Amino acid sequence: MREKLLGFATPFGWNTTGLLLCLLGVILLFRYGMPYRISTSGGGDFITTESSSEPPMVDTIYRTLGWIGLVAIIAGTGCQIAGAYIS
Repeated sequence: MREKLLGFATPFGWNTTGLLLCLLGVILLFRYGMPYRISTSGGGDFITTESSSEPPMVDTIYRTLGWIGLVAIIAGTGCQIAGAYIS
């Protein structure tokens, strides 16, 4: 397993890739929120004070970018584990 992981990159490369993926994931989650946030376009009871001018597509985009951020954090953690394993 070590030889296979070393064939792709060095431990430094795995750790650097992991850190960059985690950074990207955290930025996406802070900007677009967790993917399971409450949708504003579906059913349910809401108390509104002003009307929303956002198109309904915005919830889908935010949810997708939230999932991408969450997956990036998980993949980055995996890369860091791989880098620690082969060093």
